[in-house]
Amino acid sequence: MKKIIATIAAAAAIVTACGTANKAVDIKGEWTVVAIQGETVDIEEMPSLAFDGNKYHGYTGVNLINGEFEREGNVITLGDGAMTRKAGPAEDMEVESKFISLTFQPLTVSLDGENLILSDAEGNEVFKLEPKAE
Repeated sequence: MKKIIATIAAAAAIVTACGTANKAVDIKGEWTVVAIQGETVDIEEMPSLAFDGNKYHGYTGVNLINGEFEREGNVITLGDGAMTRKAGPAEDMEVESKFISLTFQPLTVSLDGENLILSDAEGNEVFKLEPKAE
């Protein structure tokens, strides 16, 4: 009986995952990065990402980045683009370093309420973003 229940639960999870995987998450707009790898970001000027068409624009907390990204279903990969090269306070530079080191890998897009979650290939949350306040 336990095997049957486990099999039914697994099948339901697969059907649910397939249903959501086929529906593309809308990422268009501006997003504030509120957590990186589960750690809350708390610096004066918060990092952000904005998506429009196949272009991205961002702010690392110190420098600006922009370029194009590719999307396959709910997986996005930001391409190398342009980045300004200013220096900032040590804490902000640390956030920038972490942000940049994690940004240019394939990231799976999902929503958690209104928040945008970007996860790595193993399903670990890399970035948590909230809609940017206007």
